[in-house]
Amino acid sequence: MNVGREKTSYNKIMVTLSVIATPIGNRDDITPRALRILQEVTHVFAEDTRVARQWLTLAHSSAKLISCHQHSNVRPLIEALRAGNSVAYISDAGAPGISDPGGQVVATVREVLPNVKISPIPGASALICAAMTCGWPVHSFTFLGFPPHKKGRKAFFSQLKASSHPFFFFESVHRIPIMIKNLIEVVPLNARIYYGRELTKKFESIYEGVRDVALEQLAKEPLKGEFVIGVWTGCHTSSSKTE
Repeated sequence: MNVGREKTSYNKIMVTLSVIATPIGNRDDITPRALRILQEVTHVFAEDTRVARQWLTLAHSSAKLISCHQHSNVRPLIEALRAGNSVAYISDAGAPGISDPGGQVVATVREVLPNVKISPIPGASALICAAMTCGWPVHSFTFLGFPPHKKGRKAFFSQLKASSHPFFFFESVHRIPIMIKNLIEVVPLNARIYYGRELTKKFESIYEGVRDVALEQLAKEPLKGEFVIGVWTGCHTSSSKTE
């Protein structure tokens, strides 16, 4: 997404990039404000235009829909803003910038067009859904994104050994079995494990419990859909919960 450190004489005020959260599964979670913004903007840049099309249709939007994913160039988005257009960015699902290209988009716009207003349009987030349903003290927690596929994976899971606050991360459905093995290797027996599969969708599954019981339940889940995993190793000092 590099457009270079170009200099610009762009001086327009109140041109806005709206960064819009979209549902993570249940389409009823789209907010009225998100639909209104999608209807009002002239350009919508999306991680996957096939996914985004449903939201434009629902909003009765005639905005121009343009692909802007992690492998594409952000220049068309910059040029649309420079021309004074109202622009929205949406990811495949959830809040842009959380384990998707949205953060890179915002950083580039800030650098190249500093007078553009960047406005968050909040909504669904798999991470926040997990924090809401784990039942742990989440006044402080760490989000780790996706574990590395190979190199660095051991170091990633070593972070979970001991901490007073919970950790959350996403995991690919294809790596759930190896992730279970990774957790058994580094997480103590009395740690609490949370998982949410297919959050907000028809076959949503949520479970929270001590390490081996939770991982046994997780191993029985269908290897389909999206997973959010939580680990809390400091529970024995902060909670009297028992199985």
